[in-house]
Amino acid sequence: MTSLPNEVYERIKSKLHPSPPDSWQPLTRASLGGIQILNLTEACYEVDPDFPFHPDSHPNLPLKDGRLSLMRFGICLVRLPTGTNVLLDAGVGPWIEEVEKCSGHPVPEKPPHALDKILQEELGLSLEDIHFVVHSHCHGDHVGWVGSFPNAVHVLHSKEYEFATYSGCPWKQDAVDRFEPLKEQGRLRLLDGDDDNNIPIDEEKCPQLTAVLCAGHTPGHIAVRIEGKTAEDEDMPPQVAFYIGDAMHFAHQVLDPDLVPLFDCCAWKSRPFLPMSNVETTWMPALRNNSKWHATTSCEARRKLLKRIAAEDALLISPHFSPPGMGTVEDAGGQFTYMAAAIE
Repeated sequence: MTSLPNEVYERIKSKLHPSPPDSWQPLTRASLGGIQILNLTEACYEVDPDFPFHPDSHPNLPLKDGRLSLMRFGICLVRLPTGTNVLLDAGVGPWIEEVEKCSGHPVPEKPPHALDKILQEELGLSLEDIHFVVHSHCHGDHVGWVGSFPNAVHVLHSKEYEFATYSGCPWKQDAVDRFEPLKEQGRLRLLDGDDDNNIPIDEEKCPQLTAVLCAGHTPGHIAVRIEGKTAEDEDMPPQVAFYIGDAMHFAHQVLDPDLVPLFDCCAWKSRPFLPMSNVETTWMPALRNNSKWHATTSCEARRKLLKRIAAEDALLISPHFSPPGMGTVEDAGGQFTYMAAAIE
């Protein structure tokens, strides 16, 4: 169970307003050169704008009835032609009836489409059929099902693991409880590499997937690049997708990459109203002394990632964008636009 105080739980819950389950689908599909991409949604909410963004910072947000567009809480399943199943992130987690909370995130109600239910009912799979879980970062809504995959190797960037288990990290105890058993079992793999490299996740079992360091939201946050190509397409450029994790939470951040949500750790120091703003405690010394780690680090990472997505004509996959949570990006001299994918 994530170790957020009850008052934080209650505040977050009060900002999320459930969207009727019949207004969105738990599963949307795409194919990428023989690879199946399945964007799964456990829950979907309308959001009060002051939940992700400080009200004085960005007054021109697109609102409907005083709320932001739908925010999904999702997971992406990548099914490779070899039969390897890779989860990108691990969702809000199972609902715990005794405390009426998910194990990972304080959503305000029991999610209508839990991961195990989606896998079984939509795909005929179980939690045992997952071979890798690649975590973009260690926030609660991305690690909730950790511990539920008996046959999976979990993958994190080493910088993310270092920060999440640092004594001052607000979610340190939760990260230790979830990942230390995996480490002891030899089922935790830590990646190394900077933001200029495609970092292999497993060159033998899932060579189509590489990690791209995209720090800012957290120090070791990664995006995942997926490259697909069939034998028939041998002479053609590969098809590419990027799972962006929390590099962005809303499609409006494509249009305005400088829109910094309260969740981005790099901006804590500039926001004294946040309980974690005392960075002498919450940031590791390596962060406090790093000139590349500052209030706009996440903005710089967003722009760099968006340029790459557009340049590679790639599919953008998000766990939080409004349904379907997938689309394309165009770059007109640093001005980006987003077009949601047409999903049948």
